[in-house]
Amino acid sequence: MKLRHRALGALTVSLVAAVGLAIPASSMTYAASGVAIRNSTSTSSTVLGRGYPGQVVQVYNNPVKVGGTYSYSVNGKSGTSDKWLLHDNLSTGVSGYSGLMFFN
Repeated sequence: MKLRHRALGALTVSLVAAVGLAIPASSMTYAASGVAIRNSTSTSSTVLGRGYPGQVVQVYNNPVKVGGTYSYSVNGKSGTSDKWLLHDNLSTGVSGYSGLMFFN
């Protein structure tokens, strides 16, 4: 019975990997007010919603994408980056991309 259970578990893991399902990896919060949640990795793309400190976001495996460059000034750090985070705002239900530097 244990062997059958193990085989079934291995099959399930293999199927999930083959299909490429997004498996929740971690949660984060916004580090600034009014962080734009966009439909792609560019500051000229459509803003779908905004994120605020205290709102929790769900981050999935391999969520960081390279895209257009943006400027940031958060938590005493400033600069430019081209790293974007694909996430779900659990407070509003909006999913999309925001600059990686705008998260805690």
